[in-house]
Amino acid sequence: WNPWPDGKWETTYTRDHFDQCQFAVHWACEVRGGKKNSVGSSRATNKFDGAHTLRLCLCVMKCTNRHCDIITRPQTKNARRLAQLQGDCSCGAQLRHYKCDVRIEYWIYRDGAHFRHSGYHHHEKVPARHLTLREKTQFENVVNEHPRMGPAQLLAGRPAVDGPGPSVADISNVLLNPRRIQYERRKILNPENKARDQRFFPKLERFKQKHPDWTVGVHWMDDINVIVLQSPWQRRMGLKDHIKTEAVNGIVSDACHDYFIGHNQLLFLSSTYEPFHLKSWTPILMTYSNGATAVHYRIHFLYLFRGLAARCREIKRKVTDELFANVVDFSDAQRNGFIQAFVDFWLEFAPHGRNESKLTRAAAALVKGCRQHFDNQITRVAKISRIVGPERQSRFRKFAKELLRQKTTKGLRACAAEFIREFPGAKPWVDWWMRPSHASMLFLVASGMALKLWESLPATTNSAESMHHRIYKMIGRRNTLFYGMEGLVRIAETFERSYNAARQGHKIYYGRDPQYWKTTRFRYSWTKHSRHEPRRKLSMDGRAPDTIARLKGKASRKKRTGVAAPTTKAPEFQRSFRWQNNSCWLDSSLTMEQVALPGFDDGGCRVLTNMRQSFRKNLMSAKMTRSIGSSDATFGWLQQILGKLDSRKAAPDQATKRCISFFRPYSVQVKKCLGSEAAPLEHWEVSHPLWRAPFQLSTTVHRIFSGDLTKWFRWLLDPSEWEAASCWRQWDSNPWCNGVAMAKEYILSIPVVLILEVGDTLGSSWKVPPNLLPLGKKFAADGVKYNLVAQIYTNYTVELGPHSHFIARYVTPDGDKIFDYDGMKHDGHAEHRPGAKLSGWLSGQSNKLSCLPVGYRLVAVIYRLEGGGAAQQVF
Repeated sequence: WNPWPDGKWETTYTRDHFDQCQFAVHWACEVRGGKKNSVGSSRATNKFDGAHTLRLCLCVMKCTNRHCDIITRPQTKNARRLAQLQGDCSCGAQLRHYKCDVRIEYWIYRDGAHFRHSGYHHHEKVPARHLTLREKTQFENVVNEHPRMGPAQLLAGRPAVDGPGPSVADISNVLLNPRRIQYERRKILNPENKARDQRFFPKLERFKQKHPDWTVGVHWMDDINVIVLQSPWQRRMGLKDHIKTEAVNGIVSDACHDYFIGHNQLLFLSSTYEPFHLKSWTPILMTYSNGATAVHYRIHFLYLFRGLAARCREIKRKVTDELFANVVDFSDAQRNGFIQAFVDFWLEFAPHGRNESKLTRAAAALVKGCRQHFDNQITRVAKISRIVGPERQSRFRKFAKELLRQKTTKGLRACAAEFIREFPGAKPWVDWWMRPSHASMLFLVASGMALKLWESLPATTNSAESMHHRIYKMIGRRNTLFYGMEGLVRIAETFERSYNAARQGHKIYYGRDPQYWKTTRFRYSWTKHSRHEPRRKLSMDGRAPDTIARLKGKASRKKRTGVAAPTTKAPEFQRSFRWQNNSCWLDSSLTMEQVALPGFDDGGCRVLTNMRQSFRKNLMSAKMTRSIGSSDATFGWLQQILGKLDSRKAAPDQATKRCISFFRPYSVQVKKCLGSEAAPLEHWEVSHPLWRAPFQLSTTVHRIFSGDLTKWFRWLLDPSEWEAASCWRQWDSNPWCNGVAMAKEYILSIPVVLILEVGDTLGSSWKVPPNLLPLGKKFAADGVKYNLVAQIYTNYTVELGPHSHFIARYVTPDGDKIFDYDGMKHDGHAEHRPGAKLSGWLSGQSNKLSCLPVGYRLVAVIYRLEGGGAAQQVF
């Protein structure tokens, strides 16, 4: 349909075509007839006897200014047109109304609609006021694809990978107005949750037809609007075998306040724990509600109980009260709604059983309150100094926790009375918790619930709060009604898909068990280290004061004076090895091994240099280096010495083992083959444990881990990370098994000094971390932690060859100072770098380290195990 008809023509359309386009035109017209005042009947069989509508074109309004191009749309009512003409154009000139004789008319009859256009429009087109059907469809598609995009973004262009996409103004100039975009968008995203909305029930029926297997319960009358959703899989998940190992039985119910848009639009969720495959809480009933009264909760819980009973019938299980046990918050509406729904269910399910009063008492004994709410209240009230003095906060908390430990109702009342005597200002707070409706949910002695059932239920509704967060991450917040309901369907389908996949052996999570925090809690009695109370460090009473802190006491902080201290200091040095006869390769490695000695001592480096020369002669006589003047790998001499010790035929003594373990890890190679036609059974190969060769970083390692030493180190020690390999079984040097094989090197012991050489990646940039954690953060406090202490660099190139030079950089044991060592400078002393920090000087990208001489690149990185031999034993 063209909204700008022109010329002399007429044609007949079907009723469906008319219902879609309504013969809408953009021309400004005065309407005569129409739905209310039309002549004729829409049920007539003759088209010219049908309901007749006449539209007279009102042409345009233009001003008398020849340079003004503004076209004004005439008002459809005569009085308003006269008011328009009395005003002026936007440019200030007087408006003039032109005439047009075009008539537009149509007749609607039983079998179709006849349209007639008489005349030509010899004037400009007026600004459009409405969207055509096609334009509405295009705009609705945009909004449905980007429901959370506001008018400004829609007008500027939808975000895309290569920049903003098309603007909705490309659809029609009507959408140049942000307010109009907001209005049209609101019509599409209208929550449609009002009973007077005529579109609500048709959309609800379409929703039901789209999900025929779902239970969709609708209560839409007066002020109570509730829609209950449950899939067949959720109904099956409602019942499970009793879990004896932990308190995760029963059902946790809570209200989610920000899922649906609107102040009182809530999402009720009831969840159960699935222990075998998902290992998480799963929603088994989801309800939209326009309020949180007892009536709303009553409908929700009634559907919950009916679903559990239906599942019991399917598996031929007896329906008992314990199946309905719930953990909720302390809302009276929630508790009363549960009790009323329980009574309704049993009067419906077993009408000749217990009477209403007995059912009410039984229901009250099936509701457990959230302990976390009570603990939060204790903390909140304890901080009100007018009620609880700062010095008595611990006593207040002790009294509140004592209420939970009472064994009898008499003891509970006595404890509450004593609590009020101690803290009279807290009487309203204590009385609130001692109300029968609240006490029965918090205190076991007042609940009437069986001890076994009480202990099998969760203590809090934290799982429900976690479920809310998970739902927000999956679907988002502030959703319209039907969008949110479709989102709930998708949430249930996601849980079901994950459950079925896990049952078939698919991985639905990587790494450790998602409930690893339970193991942490069992081992340490807390789940997060930041939340546990640190133990007080006890002083040793059998030891005399032998530290500066105990002898001198804490240094007092002196106020700064206005005079600044002089900043010029003499350079600070440490003794090391003076370069001589191409010795830098050995000097750099020895410097990293020795204990730093502070102070510049003129000629003091001679002693170390003479010792180095003697050691170098010993290396040459042992054939571990070629000659006195030759260049070699920085730590090649060390690895050769360790290799000689390890290759001795006699069993090494403890001292030798200790020496080797200082620099080399102890490892075992494990291979696993899944088998082939020649060898159908799975087979393994385990090597003898041995002292591993030094770590040489390769170009493959650099590519796989993007040059990140942390990622490489984590992969090295991860027992679950295997590599592809070929089967080792051979016959006469020919492969006997062609099966898929995997290999893994297990590190059994870690060295105290960890040396990482870059190998054939010289020149590549490595991301060097300040620390490496072999067992993660958990054991770092026990000293199982590598600290970065030194690095060696070289300016080696093919052209320089044996004339290349080695230098080093290291940090002192206290971590306060960084020294640069070059044996050809400062008479062999290492020079202190004032103001230098570990980050950017030693750690970080190796090609961006501060003040590194031009042309020098990383050769080796040295780490030291913080806990030494004790940390090795922990590992």
